[in-house]
Amino acid sequence: MSYEEKPEYNKKFKITNKKIKIVVAAVIILSIVGAIGSLAYSAGFIPITGFLDINTPPGTYSELNTNELIENYPEVNDMPNLDKIKYKAYGTDGSVESIASYYQEKLEKEGYKLLREGTLHLDGKTFQYYGFLKGLTVVGILLTPDAENETGYGTMVVYTTGSALDYQEILNWYENQT
Repeated sequence: MSYEEKPEYNKKFKITNKKIKIVVAAVIILSIVGAIGSLAYSAGFIPITGFLDINTPPGTYSELNTNELIENYPEVNDMPNLDKIKYKAYGTDGSVESIASYYQEKLEKEGYKLLREGTLHLDGKTFQYYGFLKGLTVVGILLTPDAENETGYGTMVVYTTGSALDYQEILNWYENQT
């Protein structure tokens, strides 16, 4: 008996052929989505906190203990999503203006867009803040010349980075505080 004479075999072959077409289409679609996702991640548009870079400030600097700084500013403990973003603090000899322009130039070259900037007052100290966005990745920078007692340097820099979704809750919290 030949293959043409067995109707069950032809039905099974057609079903298998459909399955193969579905699997091939799925592999092609997943490959395209994976390639686009990989390119977007490589370009910095998709944040994965463990892999985000912290940019150090220009000039002479030293890294500060962020746990001690948080203890000096207890209201920061109430901030949501602090555990979801990546941050470091530095003491540096550069001026607030030179550090701000350095970061702005550097981040804009990397494709970030400055969305927020301003001044805030916390415990009698004046802070300048800057918020940059690239895709879903945010960089937030706080600068103050009023922290020489805590840092031993003229300027304190707090550099943060993470997901825009996590920062949205932080911004909402901050706006409710002021």
